[in-house]
Amino acid sequence: MHKVCWYSESGTSLLAVLMIVPVVAILAGAVVWLSSAEAIFSARHRESVEARFALAAALERAVADLRELPDWSPVLGEVVGSGFVESAEPRLDDGTTIDLNRLDARLQQRSDASSRWGADSPAWVRFAWGRLDTLVPPGGGPPLPLYLVVWVADDGADGDGNPLVDSNAVVQVRAEVFGPRGRRRIASVMLARIAQGPAGVRRVSWSDQG
Repeated sequence: MHKVCWYSESGTSLLAVLMIVPVVAILAGAVVWLSSAEAIFSARHRESVEARFALAAALERAVADLRELPDWSPVLGEVVGSGFVESAEPRLDDGTTIDLNRLDARLQQRSDASSRWGADSPAWVRFAWGRLDTLVPPGGGPPLPLYLVVWVADDGADGDGNPLVDSNAVVQVRAEVFGPRGRRRIASVMLARIAQGPAGVRRVSWSDQG
């Protein structure tokens, strides 16, 4: 009497395939996830490099303008400004509008809250603003969708009791860069005049707040 075999070779192969399919699917999903994560990481790294470049460009332009001035008090009194001032509505490529007046007020409020200088507390003045592609022409690629704002304030340590007058030839310069999806980066420098003329202006400190 012969026994009936319910499992043929083809049935065994099918079972093996059915067991392998989920494993392959998991591995494929892992590969896709890793690829996506790598793409996101690369994009964020690129955005960070772009923001650093934009901040450096904004500060360089502001410092260049300040170097040409024999006295920084007119800047603090909003009589003199940078040549980099864009009249168009501050808007990013994703439709986000930059409210410059609100940025001015927010910066001043935070500065006042942390100031220890009393009557010498810095009064921040918006000095330069505009899109990066109006400041630095694109180098063969698409323009970076970034917006730049630079403020200047007196050094609180000058002791003259008037934040609109520069008495010690030292001012603070702060730059912020804004990009799509809420991207934002900040940097600041302390600028000192050690001799007359553009060559006599030096950066005495630098801070990149990320």
